[in-house]
Amino acid sequence: VNDNSHYYFKARPKFSVNSGSPSGDLIPSANTLLAIFDIKAEGNDDVTFDTADSNTLVVNLSQSVTDSDGGTETFTLKDENGTTLDTATAAIESAASFTFDFASASLTVPAGATKKVYIYGDTTEMEDKGDTAQLWLDDNTASNVGWGIDSVSNYNARADIVFRGDIFASSLVKP
Repeated sequence: VNDNSHYYFKARPKFSVNSGSPSGDLIPSANTLLAIFDIKAEGNDDVTFDTADSNTLVVNLSQSVTDSDGGTETFTLKDENGTTLDTATAAIESAASFTFDFASASLTVPAGATKKVYIYGDTTEMEDKGDTAQLWLDDNTASNVGWGIDSVSNYNARADIVFRGDIFASSLVKP
């Protein structure tokens, strides 16, 4: 069976890498800015991310780490005002992804507006020359993003549309 499915949403998020997102040298710290993503609310309604609606954002991690202690590191998602939206933990040397569920605060992107989100991570284990970290949003797993429209529901399983072509932040490399 050949299926040509179409989806219509009153509003949807459009993600992109912000022009101010970091690139180049990785300076290891407990709170390294790894990426800045823009989220635009396309449509005539607000796009919302809220734990009460089971909304999530899965962030993929590509990395090369020379050595590590095998522990987990904390990753933090903040809005443009510095409010912590959520934290996640993952082993920076081996994790393929980590998930934010907006447990600390919700995010509302007004219709037609764009908001920035900042992702910070503990990169203290990336102290060796050539250690590399790159965050990206993957369109291969449809459930990698879930959002609400006007703080209602969870429209998930559409990362194949929202992240079409994958969205890569720049690589950071320890000099």
